[in-house]
Amino acid sequence: MIRRPAQTSTSKAATVFQPSVTIQALKQFQRPSQLFRGYTALAARNLPFTAMQFPMFEHMKEAIKTYRQQKGTFTGGLGETAVTTAVSAGSAGSIAALLTTPVDVVKTRIMLSATAEKSEKDAMKEVENARRQGQSLDKLASSKGVTKKSGFTVAREVMNESGVKGLFRGATLRAAW
Repeated sequence: MIRRPAQTSTSKAATVFQPSVTIQALKQFQRPSQLFRGYTALAARNLPFTAMQFPMFEHMKEAIKTYRQQKGTFTGGLGETAVTTAVSAGSAGSIAALLTTPVDVVKTRIMLSATAEKSEKDAMKEVENARRQGQSLDKLASSKGVTKKSGFTVAREVMNESGVKGLFRGATLRAAW
């Protein structure tokens, strides 16, 4: 939660008389619990992603090595190992990203819900305006009539709006990344 405000801060570089961007970002939180908004959704995405990615990576790496050994083309050189590792890691990461996209969509909606805006760009403009006025994220959310929703509630809303396709919005980009 600190990273996003710090990355979107429009203040000039910190000087001796000006607090750092990180300090400015921390000042917007009135209660420590605000630092963890969306953390459950973040963990719900990252834990399954990691639990899928690493075993798939190891399995693919061994499968490629075994296949090349059976064909008699395995050399064990540094270049071959690097390519095998890159292909295995990229493939495993892409598959895990694709499969965890619905949770990422829900996480993003939860984290942006404080502003009730539909796009991240609009939400960040709203957050920046509130910050300039010295308004907290909770105050901004209540002024917009936004209530905190569970991940299941957000997922249901996405399903009602766009169906299963909505839960996989951005999957191709996540897999490519």
